[in-house]
Amino acid sequence: MHDVIVDVAGKLASSLGLPEHSFEDWPCQFRINRYNYTQDTVGSSGVQTHTDSGFLTVLQEDECVGGLEVLDPATCEYVPVDPVAGSFLVNIGDVGTVGTSWQQVRVPSRCS
Repeated sequence: MHDVIVDVAGKLASSLGLPEHSFEDWPCQFRINRYNYTQDTVGSSGVQTHTDSGFLTVLQEDECVGGLEVLDPATCEYVPVDPVAGSFLVNIGDVGTVGTSWQQVRVPSRCS
């Protein structure tokens, strides 16, 4: 997982026009959350509305369950994020927003 984060961070830096930089020695906090899915939890709130506090969040969504929703800034409504099998979803967090001088902006999300 560290290699994925290092690769994404390098691509983000490049997209911002920053000089090439290796993030290999970059310390990162790694937290694993597992949301226990059962039939009786469908439709209940899994994670309240929030922005991620770190630099980047890498999610591996369960392609059978879904539930992630992000705030559409144009409509101010939450829209579902359709899971894509075998992929990761990357959110920029609060630290990443500040670290990019607001060129990349965090998006409020929730899980239902």
